[in-house]
Amino acid sequence: MQALFGQDDDELRRAADGLLWRAALGGAAALVIAFAMCTACFPLLLAAPIVYVIGELVFAALYIQKYQILSSSAVAAPQRPLDYCPLEFFEKATEHLKQFEDVRAFLSLWFRDAPFSELRRGNVAELLAYAFFYKTVDDVERDGQGCDLEAMVARLEEIWHLEIEEGYNPSLKFMGHLWEPLTHMWRPLGFYLSMEAAALLRDASLRAMGFRRGDCMGLTYYSRPGTAAAAGTGANAAGAAAGGAGAGEGGGAEARQQQGEEEQGQDVPLLLLHGVGMGLLPYITFLANLAATGRPVIAVEFKHIAMRWCNWIPSVDETARVGV
Repeated sequence: MQALFGQDDDELRRAADGLLWRAALGGAAALVIAFAMCTACFPLLLAAPIVYVIGELVFAALYIQKYQILSSSAVAAPQRPLDYCPLEFFEKATEHLKQFEDVRAFLSLWFRDAPFSELRRGNVAELLAYAFFYKTVDDVERDGQGCDLEAMVARLEEIWHLEIEEGYNPSLKFMGHLWEPLTHMWRPLGFYLSMEAAALLRDASLRAMGFRRGDCMGLTYYSRPGTAAAAGTGANAAGAAAGGAGAGEGGGAEARQQQGEEEQGQDVPLLLLHGVGMGLLPYITFLANLAATGRPVIAVEFKHIAMRWCNWIPSVDETARVGV
């Protein structure tokens, strides 16, 4: 940590511990408020079991309806760059595929472990049309790109010395995740309510640590400005060390240059994109450590991978634009 941020590990640890105490106090305050509200509404809680059962039934109907709508909705075509060339990306993919000793097993995997001997040229062309054109074979041929698709199949045969029989096997279906009905697992209303409660706890903890909540293009993020004092301490320490090491050899100029670079680097924010789970809540300690460095910190919350009920899932391009 000292090499990365120019600060002593003990100093960073003390700063992080202070932020964690603030997060704990913020979370505790949120729990106290929630308990007080439940106590005030205690008479209403007597009817909670009946209300909950009715709520679960209504939620089940909404859940099934939403699943049917999403599974039957038309698949939007991806936004490709204007200079996108399927053949060029196919060649890049073949370089990656060369790490497989037996590409036959790789192709069989995509056809749900079907024996390679059962694959026909039409089946392989169907998979490549999906992977590199995001179209059906008929659509590729209708757009005048049938020759490119045939060239891809021939290129596979050439590289791995394959002999794929002509024809089409209608009993084989490849794994077209983006075109198939959604795979889902039922979760009751109580589960989603608990995830929303966890989100409120996370919000209280991050706010107590000095993070501010914002929204950008439909996504929620938390930001914390850098601490000028901490940044200056790290830069000055690095500059002093460089100056001492280079004394008598123009070390002063080098130290000032390095100090300037350190100060500029302290302005670059640290960006956190969480993984699948409970959103940013499990990252509270990590965020405290990042904030303790004095650098600006930005953490983005993705509801669709935080096990929360949502109606919009950002595309890869939309997520990238938010990050930029």
